[in-house]
Amino acid sequence: MTASTALRQDLRMEKVARMNELAIAACRHWEAGDYDSSMHAGQKLSGFSDAFQGIDSDLFWYGFYVYRRYGEFMVSDVQDFTAWAVGQACTALRAAA
Repeated sequence: MTASTALRQDLRMEKVARMNELAIAACRHWEAGDYDSSMHAGQKLSGFSDAFQGIDSDLFWYGFYVYRRYGEFMVSDVQDFTAWAVGQACTALRAAA
C-alpha cells in the first residue's frame, strides 16, 4: 500500500466516522425530544452525503444508508435509541443465520 493510498483510506475513514457521529447525534436529539437539533444534525448528515455524489460513490451511498437508518429510528415506535439499535442488530443477525 502506497502512502497516497493509505492517506486516502484514512481520510475516507474520517468521513465515515463523521457521518456516524452526525447520525448518532441526530438520533440522540430526537430521543431527547430536541427535534430542531435533531433535524439540524440530520440536514448536516444529508448534505455531507450529498457532497460525495459523483466524487466517491461508496461514501455517498454509505451516507445515504446512515441517513435512511436515522429516518427509520424517527418513525419507529421505540423511543430509546440504544434499544432500537440493539433490536436492529438482532434482526440483522437473525437474517444472517
